[in-house]
Amino acid sequence: MTDALEIYFKQEHDEAPIIVQSEAELDAALDQFAADEPGVRALAQLAWRDDPWRAVFEIGVYNGETGVLYYSGDSAPEGVTSLGDNADTELEVWYFVRADTEYQRSAEVPFTAVHAAAHEYFRTGGEQPTAVNWRPGMPGGRIFTPDSVDGGV
Repeated sequence: MTDALEIYFKQEHDEAPIIVQSEAELDAALDQFAADEPGVRALAQLAWRDDPWRAVFEIGVYNGETGVLYYSGDSAPEGVTSLGDNADTELEVWYFVRADTEYQRSAEVPFTAVHAAAHEYFRTGGEQPTAVNWRPGMPGGRIFTPDSVDGGV
């Protein structure tokens, strides 16, 4: 059986996240997330209840039509960001509660792909989804290296 996921996309989720234990519950949570803030590029974080640091998985939605993804885990310890068909590297601000993260426009994929990737992440217990293409690096286009932690480039 798959472990439970905790989903966070509102401030109150800090104390009471959405708990997902089935694909039907995941569908309901994704529908709620997609409808929550129309016109806002919104982010959600999905964490495993028994091991929140098993992997880092962030999903985004904009008007229920497009979204972005970020994953860091065993297969991509330095992180990967979704890669859509758009080659535009201009940055767009996406919001997670009161924090903001810049994603390149090239990271935008159809929300149906975000939906499929979230389901794959759930079914596989936190493996990197194959439902989208990925590029190395963090959301704003920055590629993590050990030197960047110490103030390098």
